[in-house]
Amino acid sequence: GFQNSTSNSRASWLVQSLPIRGEMVMNMIELRDFKAGYHDKIMVEVPHLSVAKGNKCLVTGASGSGKTTLLYALAGLGQAVQGSVVVDSIDVYKLDTTKQDRFRGNTIGIVFQTLHLVKSLSVVENNVLDTIEQTYHP
Repeated sequence: GFQNSTSNSRASWLVQSLPIRGEMVMNMIELRDFKAGYHDKIMVEVPHLSVAKGNKCLVTGASGSGKTTLLYALAGLGQAVQGSVVVDSIDVYKLDTTKQDRFRGNTIGIVFQTLHLVKSLSVVENNVLDTIEQTYHP
């Protein structure tokens, strides 16, 4: 069944509860009084959402409803206009940009809607960029 659901006029989120036996439930994602957007336009408003480790979260909504804005904000790529974004016990927007980059690289996997490749590199070279970065900046 669904443990939590949050929605606004633009998008909705469903959090599916999975049984966790004998473990203290820790939240992997926690949003509180969260608002995000761009160009002075609020695209996403979430009063409270928590997703425990091991749970699944489905984000649905029409095109332009704020799904990508939400996901970017969770990864520290967007800008939270208000509220807090806590991922794996770390408040993403309290980190400086260098620590946000390191956190994102070590914790979050992102498949972008548009390819973000370095045009002067081959496909193979683009794929090993992260390995090179981790070698020189662990």
